[in-house]
Amino acid sequence: MFVVFVALATLLNVPWRNHTFGIIQGFAISALGTWIAYRIRSRFGIKFLPLAIYSPPVAYILAACLWLFTFSRHELGEEHGPSLPVQPSELLDDLKRSTELLWRFIKKP
Repeated sequence: MFVVFVALATLLNVPWRNHTFGIIQGFAISALGTWIAYRIRSRFGIKFLPLAIYSPPVAYILAACLWLFTFSRHELGEEHGPSLPVQPSELLDDLKRSTELLWRFIKKP
């Protein structure tokens, strides 16, 4: 999923310093740590048991640290707080137009 997310973000020119990327990177780290633990356990048995036991929690702690770091900084363009690309009044107008159109379609003989 991480690779698909990065590929789509690259194609769509999404800026990299973004809270969304921090979230997906944290989940990727957590999943990678769990995958490594299962891979070690299935490949080597109990030879590296402590590594297989402790890698998922360590990966999750690293992911949580990344999430905390990600949300401690501002996103680009968010210096004065988040701004809405669409105003609520515009959304209300769109909703009214869509509702009217739906009723016209339903009542059409």
